[in-house]
Amino acid sequence: MKTGKQTVIFALTVLIVSYPGQAAMHRANSADELTNICRTISPGDSVILTEGTYTDQHFIFTGTGTKERPITLRAETPGKTILNGMSKLAIGGEYLVVDSLLFHGGHLKTGSIIEFCAKNSTLTQHCVLRNAAIIDYNPQKIDTRYFWVTLCGTGNIVEYCHFSGQTHSGVTVCVVLGDGGSAGHIIRRNYFGNRPQGNENGFETIRIGTSTRSMTKGRCIVTENLFEKCNGEVEIISNKSCENVYTRNTFLCSAGCLTLRHGNGCKVEGNIFIGGDAVNVGGVRVIGEGHQVSGNYFSGTKGRAEGAISLKAGIPDSPLWGFFQVKDCVVDNNTFVDNPGPLFALDAGYGTKGCKLLPKDVIISNNLMVVAKGAEPIIVHTNTPTGIVWKKNVVVGLELGSAETSGLELAPTVPESWKKRLSPQPLKRTDVGPGWMR
Repeated sequence: MKTGKQTVIFALTVLIVSYPGQAAMHRANSADELTNICRTISPGDSVILTEGTYTDQHFIFTGTGTKERPITLRAETPGKTILNGMSKLAIGGEYLVVDSLLFHGGHLKTGSIIEFCAKNSTLTQHCVLRNAAIIDYNPQKIDTRYFWVTLCGTGNIVEYCHFSGQTHSGVTVCVVLGDGGSAGHIIRRNYFGNRPQGNENGFETIRIGTSTRSMTKGRCIVTENLFEKCNGEVEIISNKSCENVYTRNTFLCSAGCLTLRHGNGCKVEGNIFIGGDAVNVGGVRVIGEGHQVSGNYFSGTKGRAEGAISLKAGIPDSPLWGFFQVKDCVVDNNTFVDNPGPLFALDAGYGTKGCKLLPKDVIISNNLMVVAKGAEPIIVHTNTPTGIVWKKNVVVGLELGSAETSGLELAPTVPESWKKRLSPQPLKRTDVGPGWMR
């Protein structure tokens, strides 16, 4: 039996074990100081990068935090802690958070401005880039190729960041897939804007995977991002892996498409495409098997990739870098309002680059099409579709020929129960990006 004194001592011991030493706050004035601090840093610690301009510095942030006690690197004053010249940042470890850094007006020759990977560190996982901004970080030549953010490892997050003014070759945010399991990254509530048209392929805003690893399960989530004037190339988003989810993003005045280029089993749900006065505006481009395109809103698309929803013709026995046949695809509950270009391309690119396999086992259902006067035909194809089933779709403002009315109901007005679909809620600049920039 414990005495009163023993009970007090025991309680104090429990408190000491349960509440380890208070987290430390460090201050860094250079990349070298950050490296030295990281040698002794502990879970729960934070590093303040002091106010000022850092030119041509390679910051390496490494450590092992925990879910409950991450290690944080943050700007002392958001917007006044600036990295430029050839400065860049590598993140390596577990449960690290980088907050409120500003990269402005610099450039690289190769590599990445921010990379979730660092030499001599463990696999980068469960790390976060938050409230950061990269603005006009461009070389003199458009062909100088490097990426702005590269995600390696597993379970990392890029959120509330601002990426604007990229004019050179290279992906803005790129996911690099490794061997084995899924990546499981999250890219959310970011602003992507002001990317002019490039001079060739390789100007994507987001890319997940590559053709050589396209059968890998990426299982990434891209959600609630705003893409404004992202005109780099036809693929604003280039999906090149399996089972990724693209949901509740807004594409505003952007000349390109959300492209399911390689890989299977992806979901494109609840996104908003508003073309405005931009040219070459597309919607969703579908290649491969088992995709779902549902609950999206399209207005002002101009027929990039031949239709707001483009089902690509496939190549027989396609190599990984080719075009796989569209199979087992569901296109459901989408809304189209005043699109000058075609709404559905049923065998896009047929006859080019060996593409001659028509889509197979596709269901197009419960879609609402409000057609403007003078618009192009809502459905285009080179061959008579045989592998597509139309169910319970409603068309307002168009007379259809009898050959294409099966599964398409003509209506003088939008059905009352569907009118709420005419009022989408696109994201605004104040919804995304760093709070200190709003």
